[in-house]
Amino acid sequence: MIVVHGGAGKIAPDRQDRVRAGTRAAAAAGRALLERGASALDAVVAAVRVLENDPEFGAGLGAALTREGNVETCASVMDGTRRRAGAVAAVP
Repeated sequence: MIVVHGGAGKIAPDRQDRVRAGTRAAAAAGRALLERGASALDAVVAAVRVLENDPEFGAGLGAALTREGNVETCASVMDGTRRRAGAVAAVP
């Protein structure tokens, strides 16, 4: 099973169909790799790449303004099989 979400917050009604299509495409990309025997980590990376290439999502570009007006971003990935994770937070 693979689950993909497109971020947090309200989605404007005019974007809802595009966002649904994008998350479904991302999940399909990951699922296709899983069905071919790829690792879960490879499937997640494939799904995220689909989101990164879709202008409806902030994946890969997911920065936000802080209260002070600075641009900062966070990212993480986890390999549950090996119990390894990597992350960055509040990166300008």
